[in-house]
Amino acid sequence: MESSLPNSHVASYSRMPTLVIVMPDLLISEMISERNFTCNFRTLAILENAENIVNKIRNLNPDFLFIDSELPHFNGFELAENLKNLNLSTKIIFYASKKNPDYLTKFLHNSNHVIRGFIHRGCGVQELEFCLIEVFSGKKYLSSCVNSYLNHLEEVPEDEKQLAKKLACLSEKEKQVLHYLSEGNSESKIAENLFISVNTVRTHKTRIADKFGITGKQKLTYFAVQFKGKLR
Repeated sequence: MESSLPNSHVASYSRMPTLVIVMPDLLISEMISERNFTCNFRTLAILENAENIVNKIRNLNPDFLFIDSELPHFNGFELAENLKNLNLSTKIIFYASKKNPDYLTKFLHNSNHVIRGFIHRGCGVQELEFCLIEVFSGKKYLSSCVNSYLNHLEEVPEDEKQLAKKLACLSEKEKQVLHYLSEGNSESKIAENLFISVNTVRTHKTRIADKFGITGKQKLTYFAVQFKGKLR
């Protein structure tokens, strides 16, 4: 489903920042779009999923994209790279879990400045408004609760922090393979679960082992089991 504002609104808001919202929860999307924030902006469209999102962004050409990072079949990293490679000016605000290491790491180390905001799922309306104000003014915004979470990480032993960084470098498919390994699944069962070939599973396992400096099939399985709770 896609909803957009009437064309009659376009001219009067031509100098305001424009926004496309991509979220499965229409209530939250409409709240963001319709609430009378102190920052003025124009919502070009509300989308329930990220299907053909790059083409839609190219057609709508919004200044900003507010998107749920946990949409099915969605990779925010690929989206950011695509926007950069296509020289599109749209900036991304991720609505994400504070303990999602992938998106948090990408936000903190984003060198192409496509990702401008990381707002925590379930945040209050006031923080959401402040995020939009900061991002619309050209700044980057990180949720306050995520800042607290990062401060807590400073107390974590160095080896665990290094592990977290390495886990954040895994692709979504590699994390899925590692997760199934941790549950004792065979290569054929993992291939069946992920709808890929056994050879592809082996390729993922090799890449995971390379990233962690692990040698030997049994060692990789042991590693997966040891850190099972950190894989999702």
